[in-house]
Order: sequence, then structure tokens, then C-alpha cells
Amino acid sequence: MDTIDSGFILSFVGRLKAGQIIYKDFDYIRPFGSPLFWKTICYPISFKNPYLFIIVRALVILQTLIISYLVIRLLDLKINSAETITLTIVTNIFFLHSFNIMPWHTIDGIFFATFSIFFTHRKYYFSAIILAFFAALTKQSFYIYFIFSGLLNLILILKYKRNIRLFDIIISSILLLISFAIILQEEVIYSFQYFLKQTKTENGLKDFLEHSLYIYFPKNLQESILYASVIASLIYINIYKNRILPLFFLIFSTIIFISPLFNQGNYKGDKILFISLAIQSIFFTKDKKIVLCLLLLLGWTSSISWGYNTPIFLIFFILMILFYEKKYNNLINYILPASIFLFFSVRFIYPYFSESPLKIRFIRATNINAISGIYMSEKNYLYFKESYRLHKKYNKITFLPGNPVADIINNDFPGRASWEMDVEYPNWTADKSTNNCIIVDKNPAIEYRNGFFKSSITTYLLKNKTKIDSTKYFYIYK
Repeated sequence: MDTIDSGFILSFVGRLKAGQIIYKDFDYIRPFGSPLFWKTICYPISFKNPYLFIIVRALVILQTLIISYLVIRLLDLKINSAETITLTIVTNIFFLHSFNIMPWHTIDGIFFATFSIFFTHRKYYFSAIILAFFAALTKQSFYIYFIFSGLLNLILILKYKRNIRLFDIIISSILLLISFAIILQEEVIYSFQYFLKQTKTENGLKDFLEHSLYIYFPKNLQESILYASVIASLIYINIYKNRILPLFFLIFSTIIFISPLFNQGNYKGDKILFISLAIQSIFFTKDKKIVLCLLLLLGWTSSISWGYNTPIFLIFFILMILFYEKKYNNLINYILPASIFLFFSVRFIYPYFSESPLKIRFIRATNINAISGIYMSEKNYLYFKESYRLHKKYNKITFLPGNPVADIINNDFPGRASWEMDVEYPNWTADKSTNNCIIVDKNPAIEYRNGFFKSSITTYLLKNKTKIDSTKYFYIYK
């Protein structure tokens, strides 16, 4: 349980549940898809539930299991129920990898896009376009996916216009009606001017190229030699040694998937593996070409991010197509135990934004709203307990430079953002909560004075307020 990311999307859901209107009452620099989607999912769940985060994490795992199951269905495999369950577990483990299990806009975009690919494969083209549009409503990078997927499905509609299915029309109509009802309910239309202003990125072409293309380029001579060697070997194997192709990818991908154990929990080589899979797609048979190209497109667009520049979510899906294409089905039986061991090893040794329980004491949170039942570092548990006590003591408070989990624990969302960094908070000068007491983290997870995560509101308020108290984890200003 970390102090910065875990409650991000959920804090916006809390604001919506409290009656706030997205963009008008709080800042959100992405399209509105994820907050509205998770508010709909969490509709029957109280934010005063002590086990809120456990429930939501179970829902995230269910969401990713659905993604994994849909990809397996795309393969049209002739396997029994037990094999389908095994394969779903394996693919889900690799999809989640070492990422925090939490609602996240990238996962939501992949969720809708996977449904879109599934419907394209089943020749439900109108529904596929609607679902690709839903993916675009989660994050700006998925605009690219929607444009290409939408054009492809329109071409297929025109090509097979005599075979338009009634069920496709019904499904797409229902999806549109439900989405319009939710958008009207949340008054998104009435805050459309704020939506345009907040979601218009100030990043230029250089920033886009840096986060979408340059990240796939080698950074030094060593990497250049590695890239050239891998690509040359791949082309050679395809032309002269096709039989050993699955073995090449099995060894290569194994090195990538175990790399976090030797690299502080971070993946190494994921970009060149993705490039290799993109090159390999040229040699795939025609019947999986469309599915493969859409998954590659989805993998690339999901990697366009200023915080998590990796296509790792989709890599195993594409590998799985390769293994089954080459009739290496039995590999999954060996991969399952290895993947489970790897999954828990990485998470145990390198927990998300936390030290390992091998090094520090972990305890189970009890008698606290939203996060009860979760094992976390004793430090983070005491940190959250202290933030709860401060809210009880001072009532109207704002946490700086960002503590969305504390906002959820207190079920109080006073400011216009739960991440008060400039890139996530374009309207900080209009924030009425600046009259509150402010609680400033003594050791924040982000550098708020300068750099990418700069928080101007934190710097401004520290200069214009007086410190009145100090605790183990926080300074209090009035």
C-alpha cells in the first residue's frame, strides 16, 4: 500500500460520489472515462467501508481476468475448460506483472480496447468502434488506437455491408444508451468547456515523440549493439532456422521477465522484445494478422505515458499468439508454475513504492476506514493512522503535495486535486481550499520544489502560512 498512486483514480470516484462535477469542481487532465467507469462499478460500495481497497483490488483482478480471457478467446483454441482456466491465470499474472493492483486509466483503456478487438474478430464492427471510443475516453494516447481501429472497422463494414449483424446493431445501441445516460447523470456535457481546457495537453510534438517513439530507440552504444544483434538474429532465424523461433522467444522473454529481480523491480529490455514481436508479426499467417496488429497497436499506445513508459502489459498476449501459432501449446504447462513463483517473488522483494517485508516490518491494517485488512509496511500504516488523527483534530485540512489515500480514508476531498503537482493541477490558483489548514508530508514521495512533479501550490502556501505543529510524518500550517 503506497502513499501516492494507490488512491489516485479512487479519489476521483470519491469526489463524484460526494456530488462534485468532474472538471467543474475538480481538475482531471484526462478524458472522463476512468472516473465515470469506476464510479459506476463502485455504485453500491460505500466509501466508509473499512475494506474498500480490498474490494476494489478484487474488482481490478476480475477486470484483468476478463482481459486475459478475451485474449484467449481471440486465439480460437480447441482446449477444455481446465486448460482455459490455467491459461487465463497465466496470462493474467503476466498482464499484472509488478504493477500495483489498483484502478488505473491505462488498464481501463486496455480493457475496453480488448473488448473492441474481440468484437472485430467476431465481425461485430459497430460495437468494436464504440468500445474503441470508450478506450479513447480513458487516456489521450488511446486516441491513436481509436483512430486506427475505427478506420479498420469502417473499412470492414464497407467490405461486408451485406453481412451486417442485427445483434451488432443492438449491442452498439445499448452501449451508446448506457454511456449517454452516465454522461448526463454526471453532468459532463455541462462542464465541456472545462473538459477541453484541462485535457488539452501543453506538451508539444517533441514531448510526444520522446514518450512514444524515442523510448524505443537504443540509448547508448551497448544498447545499439544489443538491438542490432537481436534484430539480425531474429531475421536470420525466420529465414534459415524457423524451427527454433519459439525457443528464441522463450529464452529472450524469460530474461526480460526475470529482469526485475536483478534491477530493483524494474523491467529491462521490454522495448527491444516488443520491437522483435512487431518484426515477427510480418511472418505471421493471415488469419491472426488483424488481431496481432491491433494488439501491437494497443501495446504501443498503452506505453505512451509520462510515468510508465512500457508495453509490458501486452507483451505476453503477443508471445502467446506466437507459441500457439508454432504449436508450442505444452509450453504453458511449464510457464504456469514459473510465472506464479516469479509473480510473488518480484512483489515480495520489490513491493510497489515500498521496502520489502524482508527488510522492514509489515503489519495488517485494522480499525481504519478504507484500508483495513491490507498488509503494509508499519511506517505506511502509522503514516495513514496519523493522517486520520490529524483530520479528526483539525477537520478542514488539505494534504500536500498529494495524499489521495488519506483523502479516501477521511472521505473528505476539499481541494481541486488529490495530486497537487502542476502537471495534474492546472487550476490550482482557483482552489478555495487554500484557506484550510495544510498538512505537508515531511518526506514526500515526489520532489515538489522543482522538476516534472513540481507543486506550485505547495511552495506558495508554505510561504504564506505559519507552521503551528509538527508530528512524526507531517508539518501542520495555518
